[in-house]
Amino acid sequence: QRWWRGRHSACLTRARARSDWDMQMGKLHQIQSAFALQGLSFQPPAATITALLRRLVLFHRGVDGGRVTALAVIVASSCTAQDPRNNVLSAASSADEMEAWSWCFWMSSYLGLILEHLTACVMGVQGSCAPSLS
Repeated sequence: QRWWRGRHSACLTRARARSDWDMQMGKLHQIQSAFALQGLSFQPPAATITALLRRLVLFHRGVDGGRVTALAVIVASSCTAQDPRNNVLSAASSADEMEAWSWCFWMSSYLGLILEHLTACVMGVQGSCAPSLS
């Protein structure tokens, strides 16, 4: 019974985190769309991208290919941002050693998810090459 309660609680936590993540990504896409309508581009802050990345690693369970892809597009565009506040790579060279270690952990976990989905896509696993949520 203790095992079942633990598994059930973990499932509920992941479902809640997935729902919150979808809502946050939806808001981010709305902001990007509003800027695009005015002919401007919007680059989310690196802190926002890192928060989305952490949450995705938390709830990921193999069926989130579209979510991994949607975030990969945002992370990739962030890597080219000139402003360090918007560049997700800037945390790797942070003066704060703990922030740099944290960045390395979360980024390597996320890159592992990307590789997992690419491998599944190449191997032809059903649903792994899901389109982006945007």
